[in-house]
Amino acid sequence: MNCVRVIMLFLVLGVIVNVAVAWGIAYQNPYQIADGPGFAQVNHVLRGWTMGISDRTGRTYLTALAMYDVPQQKMSSLYKPPYWSRTLVAAPPHDHTFLDEVAYGYPFRSLSFVHLYTGDGRDDMIGIPLVNGDTTRYLPAHVIWTGTALNTAVYGASFFALIMVRLTMYRVIRHLRGRCRSCGYDLRGADHEACPECGKEIRKANPA
Repeated sequence: MNCVRVIMLFLVLGVIVNVAVAWGIAYQNPYQIADGPGFAQVNHVLRGWTMGISDRTGRTYLTALAMYDVPQQKMSSLYKPPYWSRTLVAAPPHDHTFLDEVAYGYPFRSLSFVHLYTGDGRDDMIGIPLVNGDTTRYLPAHVIWTGTALNTAVYGASFFALIMVRLTMYRVIRHLRGRCRSCGYDLRGADHEACPECGKEIRKANPA
């Protein structure tokens, strides 16, 4: 039971750090409507999207327009949309449609902001607006489950490794100073088989 609790604790820490990292990147690199970073456009092979992709550290920006009148071309793997993009699963709902997807997270993309506008007046956003005067920043609110799971595992394992390294160093230092590895009780001046303070068995080097 204790092992399960420890695992759950580190997983929760991993989730918290994952969200904090994604939101931190999003806050420092805010999304602005109709402010695409000037992608080279490539055509999606089937769905009627013409799109561009910009990939930076911690952030992937995809912008797509519905252009049914553009001849569809076969896309190389270099220009295929990320696995989390809606362009892979749905065609544009209207001729005059644009879609912006901005995914954040490190090392894997785990949360995304989605802005879908259609010519029939539909204007949907999946994000948390933060209004500061005339400036509005959007925090990503759409969960990319694969990236979230991977980041949670990475951050949780990192926390566990850091704590274990620190505990090991403490125990080694205590042993070198003649103290109990477990509680730090001073064992110098007597031959103990177990720590008088915590009862921890004292491991001794085998005689040559």
